[in-house]
Amino acid sequence: MINLEPTTEQRIRQAATESGLTIQTFLDQLIERYLCDKLDIQRADLAMSESGEISLDELKAKYDL
Repeated sequence: MINLEPTTEQRIRQAATESGLTIQTFLDQLIERYLCDKLDIQRADLAMSESGEISLDELKAKYDL
């Protein structure tokens, strides 16, 4: 389905095994968490820009983050 670098694939296999999950379940959970986090960041950025605050990008630039 997807091609990964061998080292990346091995890290995923190891993390899934250590978690006691199948690789499919581990990746499903990993992707779901990533998408939720991304949505949270987008919502926070929108809320800050709507309230007259600076954007996340402006904050990063201002403080060299």
